[in-house]
Amino acid sequence: MNVPSFTHYLKQGRLKKALHLMLNISTEHKLGQWSVQIENLLTHYELLVKYYLAGVDDPEREKMLQKIQQEAISVWEEIEEELHIIQEVGFPYSQIRNARTQREAVSINLLQDYHEGLCERVAYEQMLKRVFDVLLTTTTYSNTEITLYKTILNGTEFGNNEKCLAATAVSLNLWRKWDKTKCMLLLESLNNEEEPGMRALCGICLSILLHPNKYTAEDLYVMLMEHPTLNRRIDIFIRLIIRTAGTQKLSERLRTEFLPDLMKAGQKMQDKLDELPKDEEHNPNWKDVGYDSEIEAKIRAFGELQMSGADVYFANFAELKRLSFFQLPYAWFFPFDKQHSSIADLFNTNGKSVLDVFIENGTLCNSDKYSFCLSIKQMPEEQRQLIHGQLGQEMEEQLAEGIQKLSKEDRWMRTANQYIQDLYRFFELFPTFAKEHKNPFRLALTWSQTPLFTNGILSMNQQIALADKLFSEEHYKEAIEIYEHWADEMGDAGIYQRMGYAIEKTSRDTTQALTFYKKADLIQPNDKWTLKRMAGIEYAAGNHETALYLYEELHRLNPNDPRIALKLCYCQEALGLIEKALQTAFKIHWEQPDNSLATIAIGDLSHQTGNTEQALKYWDLSLTLADITTEKILHIGAGLWAVGQRTKAHELLHNELNKFNTRQRESICIKLKQFMQKAQSKHLSQSELNLFLDLLQD
Repeated sequence: MNVPSFTHYLKQGRLKKALHLMLNISTEHKLGQWSVQIENLLTHYELLVKYYLAGVDDPEREKMLQKIQQEAISVWEEIEEELHIIQEVGFPYSQIRNARTQREAVSINLLQDYHEGLCERVAYEQMLKRVFDVLLTTTTYSNTEITLYKTILNGTEFGNNEKCLAATAVSLNLWRKWDKTKCMLLLESLNNEEEPGMRALCGICLSILLHPNKYTAEDLYVMLMEHPTLNRRIDIFIRLIIRTAGTQKLSERLRTEFLPDLMKAGQKMQDKLDELPKDEEHNPNWKDVGYDSEIEAKIRAFGELQMSGADVYFANFAELKRLSFFQLPYAWFFPFDKQHSSIADLFNTNGKSVLDVFIENGTLCNSDKYSFCLSIKQMPEEQRQLIHGQLGQEMEEQLAEGIQKLSKEDRWMRTANQYIQDLYRFFELFPTFAKEHKNPFRLALTWSQTPLFTNGILSMNQQIALADKLFSEEHYKEAIEIYEHWADEMGDAGIYQRMGYAIEKTSRDTTQALTFYKKADLIQPNDKWTLKRMAGIEYAAGNHETALYLYEELHRLNPNDPRIALKLCYCQEALGLIEKALQTAFKIHWEQPDNSLATIAIGDLSHQTGNTEQALKYWDLSLTLADITTEKILHIGAGLWAVGQRTKAHELLHNELNKFNTRQRESICIKLKQFMQKAQSKHLSQSELNLFLDLLQD
C-alpha cells in the first residue's frame, strides 16, 4: 500500500498514473471487486484524451475529468480501507476480520422479549453486543443493516440501551470510513431529543472534523434548517471537544498540585479530631477543625472544576479500564444501567445508598461509573457495607429535588459532556488500537479547517467566541487562525490585543505582535494593557527611546503604579539619563520604602555616578527588606564585587548559594556571571571574575 504515491499523482494532475497504480494494487492483493471499476475509469479517461488530441471541442470535458477523478478517489478509499482490514492488527480491523468469519445471527425480537420480561438479562446483553458489532464492522451497509438501525432507533418497543449503542456503532463506523448512507442514518436520528439523538449529533460533529471535505456548505445549511436547535448544540459539542485537548495537562495538574494538598487536608482534619476530648458530646474546639486557607482554595478550585464539567477523573479511573469488562468495545459506550449483569448485585437494596449518591452526582461518565462499581466488587465486605449504607428520607428527597431542578437543556449538556468523556477514554485507553485508526480527539483543535468555519456555517460571533475559548485554554496558535479571518471585519481592539498576546506566546518574532498591538491602540487609544505590552516589546528590542515614550505615557495614566515607574527608570538608565533615572528611583522609594527593586536601582545608579557610599547604603537596605529574593541577592552581590567589596560580596553570595544543591548552584552561578559581567568596572579582568566564581563554588 502506497498512499502518498496515489495522492501525489493526483496533486500533480497525473490521473492516468494514479488509475494504473490502483489497478496494480488491486491485482497484487487480489481485490478483483474493484478491477472492473478501475478499468472502466481508464477507458473513459483514454477516450477523453483521444477526443482531445483529435481537436474535438467538448464543453463537458472539464466536468468529465472531475467526475473521473472523484470516482477514482472514492474507489481508492475503498481499496485503502480493504487493505487496512487485511493487514492491520487491533481495533477496528481485527473486529472486522473476526466478524467476516464468525458472523452471528442478530435477532431484534430477543431485545423486545427482554423488555416484555421474556428474556434473561445475559442473553439481552449478548444480543446488544451483536447488534453493536454488526453496525460497527459492516463497511458498506446493505438494506439489512439500514433496516436494523432504523427499526431500533424508531421503535417504541426498544429501550435506551439499544438505541444509544446503535447510534455509537454507526458513528464509529462513519469516523473510520465516511459514506453517505451512515451519515444519513445519523441525520435521521436527530429528531430524537434524548440521549440517542445526542449521540447521533456527536457522530456528525466528529465526522465533520475527521472528513471535512465530505461536507458541502449546502449539506450543512439544509441540516441546520431542518433542525433549528442544532446550531447551538454543535457549538456546545465543539467546546466540549476542544476541552479534551487539555485533559492530560489537567490530570497532571491534579496529580502534582491538588492531590498532595487534599491528602494533607484529610490528615490534618483527622489529627485535630484525634486531639478532641472523648468525654464531651460537643467541644468548642470543633470550630477550629479545618484547613489552611491555601488548601481551602484548592478544594474550592477542585469543586469549581467539577461543576464546570472538566474531566477531573480521567487519571483516577484510567487503571480500572484494564478490567476484563472493558475488553469489549461496546462496553465503553453502554449507558449506565444498574441492571447490567456485571453490577446488578450492588443495587439490590431498597432506598438510596451512598453508592447511589456518587453515581447520580453528574460528574462521572458512564464508563467511570462502571469502573467505580466494578472496583467496589473487589473491596472487602466491611468496606462494601459502608458504601451500601442507606440515606435518610430527607437526603433522598434533596437528591431527587436537585436532579429535578436541572432544565432539559442542562440535562442534555451534562449527558453530552459525559459522552465525550466516554469517547475520549475509549480512544486514549482501549488496549489494542490499529496503527491506522482514526482518533478524532487528536484533531480537537482543528475546527477552523472544517466547513463549519470555512463556509461560514457558524456565525462570526460564534467563531470569535470559540476562538476566545481556545485562547482561554492557551491554544494560541489555533485561536489566531480564527481571529485572523475576522479581525479586520470586526475592528475590535480586544481581538487585536489577544492576537498580539498569542503571537508573543507562540513565536519569538515580536514584530507581528507589536503590529497587532498598534492596531489595537489605534482603535482604543491609551489602553493601559496595550501600552504595557508595546513598551515591553520595544524595550526588549533595544528601542529605548520608543519604550521611554510609552512608559512616560503610562506613567501619566498611572502615576501611582510603582511597576510602571520602575520601567520608566530602567529606560532612562538605558538611554544614559542617569540623574533622571536616580530621581525616578528615589521617588518610588519615598512613596514605597519597602520596594526592594527601587532601593536596588538607587544603589546601581549611585554606583554609576561614582557615589559608592550611597550605593552601599541602599544595597544594604535592600537586603533587610521582606521581598528580597535570590535573584536580587545575586544582583547586589555583583554590585558589591564591582565596587571592590569582595569579602562582603563573597560572604553574601556564598551564604545564599549554600541554600541550594550542587545542580541548582551551577545554574545560579550562570545567572550570577551575567550580573557580574554587566556590573563589573573596566579595571576588572575576566580572570578575576572567573577566580571569584570559582571561590564561591568551593
